[in-house]
Amino acid sequence: MGLISSVLKITEILIILVLAITLIDIIFIKPRKIKGLPVVSGYDFPIIGNLYLIFPQFPDKKLNSFLFFKRGRAGNKENRLYDIDGNKFEYLQTSTCLKFEKLSEKYGPVYQLRFGERNIVIANSYESIMKLWSNNNTRANNSRPSFYSFHELLSKSKLYTVGTTPFGSKYLNQRRFLVNNLMNNQNLINIVDYETEKLINYLKDQIINNNELGKFELDFTKIFQYCHFLIAVKITYGIDFEDFYNDLKSIEFVDVIIEVENSIVKLRSHINNFENYLPSVLRNITLFFKRILIKDDYKMINELYHKRKNYLNRLDELYESSRFDVYLSEYETELIRNSMKFKFEKYKVKGDNEKDALTKDEFGSVCLTMISAGLDNNALNLQYCLLQLSESPHICEKAFIEILNDMYYKGTNCTSRCTTSRNSEYSSKMSSRGRASSRDRTCSRGLGVKVLQFSVLIQRIIG
Repeated sequence: MGLISSVLKITEILIILVLAITLIDIIFIKPRKIKGLPVVSGYDFPIIGNLYLIFPQFPDKKLNSFLFFKRGRAGNKENRLYDIDGNKFEYLQTSTCLKFEKLSEKYGPVYQLRFGERNIVIANSYESIMKLWSNNNTRANNSRPSFYSFHELLSKSKLYTVGTTPFGSKYLNQRRFLVNNLMNNQNLINIVDYETEKLINYLKDQIINNNELGKFELDFTKIFQYCHFLIAVKITYGIDFEDFYNDLKSIEFVDVIIEVENSIVKLRSHINNFENYLPSVLRNITLFFKRILIKDDYKMINELYHKRKNYLNRLDELYESSRFDVYLSEYETELIRNSMKFKFEKYKVKGDNEKDALTKDEFGSVCLTMISAGLDNNALNLQYCLLQLSESPHICEKAFIEILNDMYYKGTNCTSRCTTSRNSEYSSKMSSRGRASSRDRTCSRGLGVKVLQFSVLIQRIIG
């Protein structure tokens, strides 16, 4: 009798607790649904909603260590994942993006789901993305959310890129400064032209020198990241890494920057840290256990923070040493005077251009943006482009033939024809960018010419 009453009391307490949690969720936590959009089942589950979709994707070893039971006969060393019921738990290790794609088969290309405190809209088709972000007001759809793991843990000093700065006056000031100084930088075209020429010459030398070996490896992604860095550091700090591709010390320095920024891209992902979506009390509890169970994650975050801080300090030191170097050439002096950092300091000293004035921290975000932003975007775009072309040899062949026919025939090189010929659609796309300004088109045209020249050179070597 006593046992039954104890069970009833426990059941009663649990029911009251569930009702209380549900009531708290409805009043204080649950986000408002968007009318007219399909809702994924599980949306109304208290506190977490559909957070199971981004359940931590730990490596097998960590999962086996503390989350699930391992079952097997004595002496069987085979490691497998099972849940409590004995079913193989593969769902946890399925890519979140693949889960979203699977859900689109049931709910359509655009649907909504709930991650803790936030309402999330998933767009799974090109048409839906164009409609949401191109045909409508971009600013209205750009929520620019802030997340605990990135904006609080990693960015302890509140130093974010412009792209990850929450919307507000700080973000608008940074963007205005960036746009004005990029568009009015007289050396921008020359810098891009010079560095892409240096890149092409390096690739050309690598191909010619290794041609006799037959097949050899070139990491184009890393090489293009180098090129982006060299352009960005000249525009931002006025620093010229002379003979970069033959300077192992400089390459090692940039490799650290690339490694840090690539790791940060993964860390700040919207689907990488489920605790970002929990209410603060639950988040702190989750983080407490996560620190105990997965110590490496927080050690890595701390290391990334200090590595980023160190390389930014190093760039500041290089700028200061270059600025006060009396032996600088005329070209190097001009680089310094046209750099964003020099202009920022000039505005601060003279009090000019109050509209574009930034605080030191805001300008630090601009510097970080210039250095880091293209390292992930350009690399990912390049990888995607190479993947598409590698899977479509017919497109490569057609494009190459059309470009050669349009740009390189009758003894006339493509440099002289690039600015006048538009017979090939491929040539037109490479030498202009739609509604871009004349400065942008000229800059893009110069790069397009070099790419075409380089493609002709490779064809000759292979031939």
